[in-house]
Amino acid sequence: MPQDASGLQRVEERIGGAAAAWVGAVEARAGVVLVVCGVATVLAVVFALPRLGLNSDENALFAPDVGYAALRRDFAAAFPTLMDPVILLIESEDPGAAADAAATLRERLEADPEHFPAVLDPTARAFFESRGLLYLPTDAVERTVDRLIEAQPLLGEYAADPTLRGFAQVVTRALAADADASDGGLERWLLALAESAESATGPQPRPLETGRLFGQGERDPGRYYLLVQPRVDHGRLRPAEKTLEALAALLDDLGLRGDGPVRVRVTGLYPLSYEEAHLVERQARIAGLASFVLVSLVLLVVLRSRRVVGYLVLTLAAGLAWTAAFAAAAVGHLNLVSVAFGVLFIGLSVDFGIHFVLRFNEVRSLGDADDPLAETARSVGASLVICAVTTSLAFFSFVPTAFTGVAELGLIAGASMFVSLFLNLTLLPALMVRFGAPLRTPATPRGGEPPAGRVPWMALAVGGGALATLPLLAQVRFDTNPLDVRDPSAESVRAFETLLREGNAFPWNLNLLVADAAEARRVADALAAAPAVDHTVWLGDLVPTDQELKLAILEDASFVMGPALEATPAVEPAGSEETRAALVALSGAAANDDEPAARRLAAALRALLAHEDVETTLTRLNRVWVAPMSRDLGRMREALRPVPVRADTLPDDLRRQRVATDGRLRVEVFPRDDLSDAVSLSRFVEAVQAVDATTFGEGVVVHESGQIVVDAFRQALAVAAAGVLLLLLWLWRNPVDTALVAVPIALAALLCAAGTVLFGIPLNYANVIVIPLLVGMGVDSGVHLVHRFRYEPLEGSLLHTSTARAVVASALTTLASFGTLAFTPHRGMASLGQLLALGIAMILLCNLLVLPGLARWWRPRAD
Repeated sequence: MPQDASGLQRVEERIGGAAAAWVGAVEARAGVVLVVCGVATVLAVVFALPRLGLNSDENALFAPDVGYAALRRDFAAAFPTLMDPVILLIESEDPGAAADAAATLRERLEADPEHFPAVLDPTARAFFESRGLLYLPTDAVERTVDRLIEAQPLLGEYAADPTLRGFAQVVTRALAADADASDGGLERWLLALAESAESATGPQPRPLETGRLFGQGERDPGRYYLLVQPRVDHGRLRPAEKTLEALAALLDDLGLRGDGPVRVRVTGLYPLSYEEAHLVERQARIAGLASFVLVSLVLLVVLRSRRVVGYLVLTLAAGLAWTAAFAAAAVGHLNLVSVAFGVLFIGLSVDFGIHFVLRFNEVRSLGDADDPLAETARSVGASLVICAVTTSLAFFSFVPTAFTGVAELGLIAGASMFVSLFLNLTLLPALMVRFGAPLRTPATPRGGEPPAGRVPWMALAVGGGALATLPLLAQVRFDTNPLDVRDPSAESVRAFETLLREGNAFPWNLNLLVADAAEARRVADALAAAPAVDHTVWLGDLVPTDQELKLAILEDASFVMGPALEATPAVEPAGSEETRAALVALSGAAANDDEPAARRLAAALRALLAHEDVETTLTRLNRVWVAPMSRDLGRMREALRPVPVRADTLPDDLRRQRVATDGRLRVEVFPRDDLSDAVSLSRFVEAVQAVDATTFGEGVVVHESGQIVVDAFRQALAVAAAGVLLLLLWLWRNPVDTALVAVPIALAALLCAAGTVLFGIPLNYANVIVIPLLVGMGVDSGVHLVHRFRYEPLEGSLLHTSTARAVVASALTTLASFGTLAFTPHRGMASLGQLLALGIAMILLCNLLVLPGLARWWRPRAD
């Protein structure tokens, strides 16, 4: 008999009695029950399959009225091409090869609007290369022109003989003339020639860069960008799959993947998700196989019956089908978070089944029950009902939050607890009656629990340790960077991190939409003072200043340089031997020069000329010297004959990025720091929002969505804790028994939170979904143990009952299911497995050590 005889204790008894009556009725009609459950499961599958679609839109994970949602919709309407584009990084050691590849690739992309609706170059690099001198300060334009004029004789000679022979002869004459190198001009030439000649035999030849030679900045990184608007279908698991598959085929066709001279890396929201899905699928398959083996072993060891394990699997399968049907009817779709409802259902539903089966085995082994199944339901039914109610309450607490992804998961998972309760009291007993339950008699436990005097003190030791971790709680953090939950080896992740690290964070830059140029200037000036902001760009910045003066300087230079740059080749092409002789002469002249760079050039040429295959040597030098020089001469001609730049004459690629469809102007804000760091991102977003609260960009989404997730879990967990405590107080009318459930969970939460700090496991978008599972397991385990202690006080150890064994078995099956994820290379999956393992360990520690100790200490005072 129970220790208390209160009215609400009788309510608990009535629940057990009703469960026993129900299971008795199931026993009497086991065949009919199996048929009905089977038909209902088939109908549930038929209903759910065509109706339960997947909404893979990551933006749908949050309520449509969150702070940035309206700004996002506004920006998407104003700049549709800039919303979640596929970003292509075209890279090569040879800038010219990268430029040619980018041009070819763009042409092919624009020829297939079915897969690639829009394409643009965010840097408009070709435009700036031809107009680049207009964007330099006036004194820099003068210096560059002076250097070009100084080199006019050499450029003219090369223009007259634009071959490798002519190029070698020009450099030889420059060395012989002992040109004035006081400004480093000749030395720059010689060093650049030596570097490119040395690279000629390597896997990545480095062509000559004339921009450096004329003092126009650092080495060209050889990178071009293209933004591609994908064709998106959010009804698919991989929304941009068709675009990305077509892009992969195109890159293969052009030879732009792999380790060739030019390679293209693909990144952006959809490529990240697409590659992530493939990697997760592959790694999850391996982890899933390991999990299946481990779970099977755990259940076989605990239950010692393959047949009963099969009953649990069938009950789980039916429950999943019924829950899917509910999700189809109540929600209509799964999102990228609620798609994990099966994980939570299996983890908690198997808990119900294990408790029922092990208690049945214990009741039957005692031999004093006329109907072991009904007596099992009477004994464990009330705790199963209480667990279903409290766990569903914990899940339902997420429904009113702004984190729609978990809100929908909470609705589905909360309802699934009642599905699990019904099936474990209906289908499972029917299977056991119809096909038998060959469970072995449980072994008599050896030894006992720790001596009675020690148990409270052990509980106090764990509690004291948990309280000692309180200072660590301030260090618990939520990692808002979505890249940190992805596989670091994925090409799309590495490419995205390159963008963030180098400041070209196209997806995470911030944007302000303003009415006119005056407002754009005001905002840009205000942002210039923000320490977190590197610079801003708007349409007015793309119109060069002092154009009249610069155009006059360039016009004069063109008049002087024109004859040299426009010279028509005046000699016949050279043969191999003649060209080799010119290179030998250059090598000799360089070897006799005092400049270190000249001697370095001589050594590089000697190494090349020692090669037996003359044609190969000439081909390599043509590639690294002549081809880029001839191409850059053409660019010089254009650069010296620019036309005035006005806002309305800017290329379409620039205007589409700067002028909205409704005529507003976009002010783009670039960060000073690496935005992959959460602190830098927060500082950047807050600095820009301080100037204008209507700031939008994916950086805002990343920053604010992290806060939404944190707030949602705080709100839901507070509501769940209050609701569960009030329910148990109302049901048991005993604050001590309620505390026996609440205190171990609170201590486990403290220890788990401290563990995330000590073991470096920050909360993130991947592992945060296991928190409801851990809460549910903690509450369920505590309720089962306290119910057993209340309903059947034991002379021996509570830890030697089937209830304690079921708590351990349930924890071990869940750990076996997902613990293998902790060893995958995928950061998100690994963190999920690590957090789950840590949480289960703390729950077991507190429920199996603290709870019995507190019960032995507190319970006599409650009697």
